[in-house]
Amino acid sequence: PNDPNSKVIGKSILQDAGIELENLSAKEFRKNSLTNDKGEAVFLLDKKSNYKVSASKRNYFSKSIQTTTIGLETLDSILVRMHVEIELERIFPEKEIVINNIYYDLDKATLRPESQLTLDTLIQFFQENEHLTIEIGSHTDARGSNEYNQKLSQDRAQSVVDYLITKKVNPTKIIAKGYGETKLVNKCADGIDCTEEEHQQNRRTTFRVIGEGVNLKSGE
Repeated sequence: PNDPNSKVIGKSILQDAGIELENLSAKEFRKNSLTNDKGEAVFLLDKKSNYKVSASKRNYFSKSIQTTTIGLETLDSILVRMHVEIELERIFPEKEIVINNIYYDLDKATLRPESQLTLDTLIQFFQENEHLTIEIGSHTDARGSNEYNQKLSQDRAQSVVDYLITKKVNPTKIIAKGYGETKLVNKCADGIDCTEEEHQQNRRTTFRVIGEGVNLKSGE
């Protein structure tokens, strides 16, 4: 729990996590609760309804899943129990998380269509965690001048932010930051011979949490 680079080796119960239950079929029908010492929150559900279950807790990324009671009615029982599990990932402030498959044309800051598809898969994540202030970072390899790489990376980071804003991500909660060649992840600095694959490791787009506000859904 104290090592931001550790692999996940298990799960633990989260007490006092905020749970919001939304009946998508009834619209605007919501219930809120906090998990108990077993990490559980219990709700009475309507039959033939679709639900969205959202979980949030301070110092963790929020997450939601959808479930349904449609088709669960039986002739043998008047009471049907459902169990859903949501795993929340711990936030390590300042830890950079690489967004894979973000590509640009050579010497340009315009997102390629395949990069937009990758970002589309993250829209829900950013919307669910809009209580966080997230920095979008862009990094280059060491080829080219420091000044050129700094400007290119800033423009590329801004292009990611601009695209997310068009997808209704809160513009006050995402910040573009270009790092140029200042944070190389390997030995490929100026004057060092490297393979294209090694240079590619340095050309990356990342995000990190730089601030956390109060998540109203958590009830804290």
